[in-house]
Amino acid sequence: MVECCIKEYFKSNPQSAKSLFDVLRGHENLRQHFYIPMTVVILCFVYCKSNYQLPSSLSKLYEKFVLLCIRSNIPESQRKQFKTLQSVPSKLRPVFNQLCELALKKLVDKKLVFDEEELEDLPIAKTDRFDGFGLLHIEHVTDEFGDRVKSYSFIHRAVQELLAAILILESKTVEDAINKYFSKTSYLSNVFPFIFGLMPKEDLKPIVERVKEIYIQSNGYAVLLNRILYCLFEAQDELLCSEFGKVFNITNHLVLMPYTLLDYHYAFYFLSTCKLVQLHVTCPSLLTDIHVEVMAKYLSKSCAEMVSFSPYISLQLTGVVTMCKILSSQHNMLGLNLNSKFGTVHVPGCIEVLCDSICKHHLHITTLKLPSAKLHERDLDSLGCAIADLKSLELLDMRTFSFSDGTSLKSSKIFCDALCNTKCLKIYTFGRCWFSVDDIDLFSDILSQNKSIKQVDAFDVDDANVVTSILQGLSSNQSITSFSVWPGPLDTSHMLGQSLGKCLASNQTLTVIDFTSFGFYEPMENLQWSSEHVCCICTGLQSNNSLVTLDISGGYIDKTASDAVCVMLSINISLKHLFLNPVHLEKVGAVAIFNSCINNTTLELLTLVWLPGGELARAPWRAPWSSSHPSELKLQFDKEPMWSTESIFPFAEDSEIITILDQVQRCRQDKKKPPITILWKYIKFLEAKFNILKAIRVY
Repeated sequence: MVECCIKEYFKSNPQSAKSLFDVLRGHENLRQHFYIPMTVVILCFVYCKSNYQLPSSLSKLYEKFVLLCIRSNIPESQRKQFKTLQSVPSKLRPVFNQLCELALKKLVDKKLVFDEEELEDLPIAKTDRFDGFGLLHIEHVTDEFGDRVKSYSFIHRAVQELLAAILILESKTVEDAINKYFSKTSYLSNVFPFIFGLMPKEDLKPIVERVKEIYIQSNGYAVLLNRILYCLFEAQDELLCSEFGKVFNITNHLVLMPYTLLDYHYAFYFLSTCKLVQLHVTCPSLLTDIHVEVMAKYLSKSCAEMVSFSPYISLQLTGVVTMCKILSSQHNMLGLNLNSKFGTVHVPGCIEVLCDSICKHHLHITTLKLPSAKLHERDLDSLGCAIADLKSLELLDMRTFSFSDGTSLKSSKIFCDALCNTKCLKIYTFGRCWFSVDDIDLFSDILSQNKSIKQVDAFDVDDANVVTSILQGLSSNQSITSFSVWPGPLDTSHMLGQSLGKCLASNQTLTVIDFTSFGFYEPMENLQWSSEHVCCICTGLQSNNSLVTLDISGGYIDKTASDAVCVMLSINISLKHLFLNPVHLEKVGAVAIFNSCINNTTLELLTLVWLPGGELARAPWRAPWSSSHPSELKLQFDKEPMWSTESIFPFAEDSEIITILDQVQRCRQDKKKPPITILWKYIKFLEAKFNILKAIRVY
C-alpha cells in the first residue's frame, strides 16, 4: 500500500519515489506511521517540498507539513519571512491560534468532528472555500432535520494533536498540562510527544524531571512508560534519555510492554542512548522476528549492560538467528528467560542455534529458561554443550520441551553427561508430558550423581513413574534442599506411596517440599495426592529431622490422613511450616490436628489453603471472623472470594474449634515453645503457579 501510494504521487518522477524508499529504510520509525493513503500523501508532500529530505522525528515532519500548508495561503513575496510557525503572519495569526484552540478543545472533549457553529469565531470560516489552510476536511452531511450542512474534522488526528501541542507550548502551560493530562487520559497521549519534539531542548529538563516523578509515583506502570519513551524519542536528545534513565540506574529493572512495532523503536532507542550501567529487561508482550530485528539494531549501539532479558517470544529460526545478534552484543548477560506464549512451539533447530551462540560468545549466563520447542538430537547435543560450557549456570528451566519423532533425552549422551556432571547448576526445572519410557530412569541417575543441584522443580507431570524416579534419586542425593512437584492427575500407585515415604525417611538434606496442586483438575473432587500418599509422607517424616516446610495442599485429608498428620506432628522435631487443604477435613480431624500442635516443639505456622472448584464457587460470601476472636486466628484472602467461607471450612465458626485454637496458643506459651499461627488461605485463580506459590509464603 505504501509503495503504491508513493509511486502514484511521484508517477511523473520515479527517481524521487526511489529516493524516498531509500530514506524510509533508514527511518523505519517514520515508515511505521505512514500506512494509509492520507498520511502517505502528507509524507510525500513534505519530502518533495523539503529538497528531498525528511525530518528525523514525527513532530518535526508534521510541523513542516502545517507550515507548508499555511505558506501556501500567502503571496510568494511574503513567504521568505515565514519560515517557522512562530513567525506566522499577523494577518493569519488569529485564525491559526483559534484552530489550535479548537484542536485541543476537541481532544479534551473526545470529539473529532465539529460543525460550522464551532467555527463562527473565525471570520474567514464564513467563506465557502475555508478549509483551515488545508488542515481541515469538509464533508456535506444531512442533519436530523433533513438539511444539508457542513461537517468538519482535521485531515488527520496527528495534525490535530500537533496543533494542540503548539497551543500548550505557546500558552506556557506545559507543566500544568503534564500534571492534568499526562498519566490520566489516553486520548491526549500523543499530544505530549509533539510537545517534547517542538519544545527547545534547554527547556525540557524540568519537564523530564516531572515526568520522572509521575512514573515513579505510578510504580512503574508499563503503559505510561510507553508514552514516556515515545516522548523521549521525539525529543531526540541523548542527555534527556540519560536523565530519565537514572530511574532505572536506581531500580535496575525495566518492564517493557510495547504494543506496536513503533513502541519497540521507542523503547530500544531509549536503551541505546540512555547510558544505563546495568539493566534487567522484561517484555511481557509478544516478541516476533521483526521485533527482535529492531532490538538488535538499537542494542548494538547501547553501552548498557543487560543483566537479564525476559521476553515472551514467538520466533521462527530466522528470529532466533537475529536474537543471537543481541547475545553477541551483551557479553555480560546473566539471565536469559525465553517464555513462550499462546502455546507457541518452536521448530527443531532453534535451540541448537541459540545454544551454539551462547557457547560461541562465551556468555556468563547464570539463569537460562528455554522456550517451548520441538527438539531433535542436535538440539540436545548443543544444549548439553552449553550446560557444560556455562561454568556460571545456576538455574536451568526446560519445562516445556517436546521431542521430534525418534528423539528422547537419552538420544544425546552429551546432554545426559552434562546434566549429571555439571558442578555449578543449583536449580533444575523440567515438566510437561514429553518423557519416553527410556527416559524415566534418567532422572534418578541425574539426581543421584549430581552433587551441585540444590532445588528440583517438576511441572504438570502426570506419570507416577517419573515422580517415583525423581524420589529414588532424592533418596540417595545428599545435596538437594528443595523439591517441588506440581502434578497433573496422578494415579494412586503403591510404588509411588512407598517412594514418597522412603525418600523423606532417608534424605536428611531436604528442607522444603512442595506437593501443591493448583486446582486445574477440580480440587474439590480430585486432589492430586491421595490419602494414601499423605499417609506415606507423614510416615516418612516421623524419622526425618531436616524438613522445615511441607506443602501438601494438593493432598486429600480424610480421617486416616488426619491421623497420620497428628502422629507425625507428635514425633517430628524439625517441621516449622505446614500447608494443608481442609476441603475434606471433618471437625474431628481438625480438632485432632490442632490438639497435636500443643505438644509439637517446632511448628510455627499451619496454613489451611483453599483451592477453589466445584459448586461452592457460586455461593455468596461473608467474613466469618470478627475482631473479638483470638488474634492468632487470621483470615487471609488474596482476592475477595465468591462463596461462603464457613462452607469452605465447615468447622470455621465452631466455638469448640475457636476455644481449642486459643488453648493451643496458651499451652505453647506456657511451655515456652514457639508461638503458632493458624492461617486460612484463599487462592482464587492461578495464572502463574510459581508466582502464586511465592505469594503464599509471604506473610
